[in-house]
Amino acid sequence: MGYRIILPASFRSSPRFMIQSYQDVMAIVWSKGIPDIFLTFICNPNWQEIIAKLEPNQTACDRPNFSPMDFK
Repeated sequence: MGYRIILPASFRSSPRFMIQSYQDVMAIVWSKGIPDIFLTFICNPNWQEIIAKLEPNQTACDRPNFSPMDFK
């Protein structure tokens, strides 16, 4: 108790991560303009399309590089 711990910016819940993410987004808006649409996509890692693309002994967390084009 009494020790100060400073979390790195790579720790996703830290204030430094949030500030860095905000600054990154504002830099994109500054260079590209205000976005016309805000789109989010949620998927289930247990979907058959995702499981079919995994190699043996691999989970969806091991492959964050999936894109929608992988499933066409």
